[in-house]
Amino acid sequence: MKYSMLTRCASAGALSFTLVYPALAQEALPTIDIGSATGRAGAEATDKQAELGGRLTGYNSVGAPTSSKTNIPILKTPYAVQVVPRETMDDRQVVSVKDALLENVSSVSIGVQYYDQFNIRGLPAGGSLYRNGLRQMNTSGFETANLQAIEVLKGPAAMLFGRVEPGGLIDFVPKRPQSTPYYSIQEQAGSFGHTRTLLDATGPLTEDKTLAYRVNLSYLNKNSFRDFVNTESFFIAPTVSWRPTERFTLNVDGEFQKSSWVDDLGDLGIPAVGRRPANISISRYLGDPNLTTKYRDGQERVLFAYDWTYEFTDGWSLTNRLSYNNVDYRQAVTGGYSLDEATGNMLRSVWFVPGPNSSYPVSYRRAVATNIDLKGKFETGIFSHQTLVGFDYFDYEGKMVGHCCNDISAINIYAPVYTPSSDQLTSNFSFVDKDKWRGIYAQDQISFWDDRVHLLIGGRHDWAESSVKRNFGGEPLAYTDMGRVVVPTSANSPRVGVVLQPFPWLSVYGNYTRSYGSSNGVSSQNAHLPPQVGTQFEGGVKAELLDRRLTATFAYFDITKKNITRPVPGTPFVRPIGAANSRGVEFDLNGRINENWSIIATYSHIDAVVTSDEDASGTGGLTGKRLAAVPRNSANLWVKYEADGVWKGLGLGAGVVYVDIRPGDDANTFELPAYARVDAMASYRFKASLLPWSPDLTFQINVKNLAGTTYYEGSFDRFSVVPGAPRAFLASLRAEF
Repeated sequence: MKYSMLTRCASAGALSFTLVYPALAQEALPTIDIGSATGRAGAEATDKQAELGGRLTGYNSVGAPTSSKTNIPILKTPYAVQVVPRETMDDRQVVSVKDALLENVSSVSIGVQYYDQFNIRGLPAGGSLYRNGLRQMNTSGFETANLQAIEVLKGPAAMLFGRVEPGGLIDFVPKRPQSTPYYSIQEQAGSFGHTRTLLDATGPLTEDKTLAYRVNLSYLNKNSFRDFVNTESFFIAPTVSWRPTERFTLNVDGEFQKSSWVDDLGDLGIPAVGRRPANISISRYLGDPNLTTKYRDGQERVLFAYDWTYEFTDGWSLTNRLSYNNVDYRQAVTGGYSLDEATGNMLRSVWFVPGPNSSYPVSYRRAVATNIDLKGKFETGIFSHQTLVGFDYFDYEGKMVGHCCNDISAINIYAPVYTPSSDQLTSNFSFVDKDKWRGIYAQDQISFWDDRVHLLIGGRHDWAESSVKRNFGGEPLAYTDMGRVVVPTSANSPRVGVVLQPFPWLSVYGNYTRSYGSSNGVSSQNAHLPPQVGTQFEGGVKAELLDRRLTATFAYFDITKKNITRPVPGTPFVRPIGAANSRGVEFDLNGRINENWSIIATYSHIDAVVTSDEDASGTGGLTGKRLAAVPRNSANLWVKYEADGVWKGLGLGAGVVYVDIRPGDDANTFELPAYARVDAMASYRFKASLLPWSPDLTFQINVKNLAGTTYYEGSFDRFSVVPGAPRAFLASLRAEF
């Protein structure tokens, strides 16, 4: 990020104030700069960015302004944050958020398979998905077409963002309009009937370029290596930026996504037999296709958002963000709950939410989120301050009406016969859940000793109110009010950290934080579950190498989470347990080695264990067990070569992903085997001078799982093992104007 060194000074005795014109205005400029901008490599990256609409931003990032809410460089922050920029997503032809994170960020693994949920640092991060600094609802299939970057803030982030999980949060950074016209159309085609069309267009709307637009569009239609599974999705995201003066910027965003799918991520995967996944074909579908193909999962998602920044004086600015989300949805989820391992006969039940276009009321999730931040810089004597004071608000309502836990016909996992299930399901339910959160927070980063010591002090106070109406067995067409249970809570979330920077390229840091999260599930007793409390100690080393082209972070963390919830096998419910602890080390390296070679390397070692659990029998339950699907060791290496000279335009990349043995469920009754997966890519970019407008054309092909390794991505009980895809090809042709 760039700083304009306009300075005003005033003094009174021994006290002086220095206001520095910061990157706040730059942060909202139509052109986003996420890559390194130092030296010849930085200048070339900036040229490419202007030429290609911000698509080539480099593997490296020197800041994470959205997830940190400041422009403080990563090297000066006393916590770990990783950024997956646009170029990384393009080189690996990322379609899903899952692929963007698991392949490029340490300590991130697949969580419970409902919606886009992940584990960060060994702990569930459900409900910790943010967009442009504002909380999003649980949603399936978040689109990546309009993302400039994905930021992962490790550890408890409650001081800035409220009731989030202690493992960390994931923040989506949307693309912004640019003052330089740019148009791109891309067609992807690959294995299992995968087709995807993408459009990206941006430019000024007025001659003076104070008003600019951007539109991203995506249409996806793909089958799967899994029988009966397919997805169709349409997505469009228009955005407008208005900058009437150098001191004010307004961005207005819209998103619309309509999707339908037959899926087995939240459905019945492959069951476990003995101590490992069943020895059956990874393509086998054990749900009820007569039900799930007739009543496909689906959602219609609408988002409206804006953010504005006003720099009312040099060095001080005010930012306000707001987003409104509405998702209407339907679900048909089959689950197993008992398996005769000798015969292969498995009992199943179904969770069915009919959704729109049925006689049932519409099931939906709606949320409004907003915040306001006051940021400024000043000096007191030898101390330089970067101050943040803010307020945020989140209001959520979710309604679900359908059928729960109806038994359907059994199936044999070795010789499945797909007997149609009855549409006349009898076990009815209706939920209405509401959450309302308000929080105030303040933070000051104090730098001194020739800018070599940085002390971060912050605190937050939250007021939260949760309420629930639930009914099982009532009339599904007219909601039966069983009374609303309202539970108010309030909490303080402190954070303190220190950075020692003996050299401009090296820093050593440590922090302590505490967080309060919300319960993320439904108790089978309809009880309102208590807030989850997390504490973390963290320390590490960061370095910027090779003229700041390469960034490295090494961290040690120790997180304790109380009132954690875990899935109840064979049901959509969760139950609370006492506490879990996750401790480990992680390493991230990303950026350019030189003009030709780029690298991403990650490693994590995590011990995530239940430290206290009193189940209904009082036997201690899961105490001492490792948390499901969290590998002790995982690593990723990706290297890309860009040719110059006569072969200029040619790009070659290859990498390997390694994941260690993981417990398949919380009781540790079986394991998912370790695996190593090899991926590769090749691309060639050239000028099509014979075509109208002479576009830049890029042909690219990616191969995932080059060796055809059989592996399993994750699970949370003995009936939910999700297999990874076999060898798959994805080719694309992109034209840029």
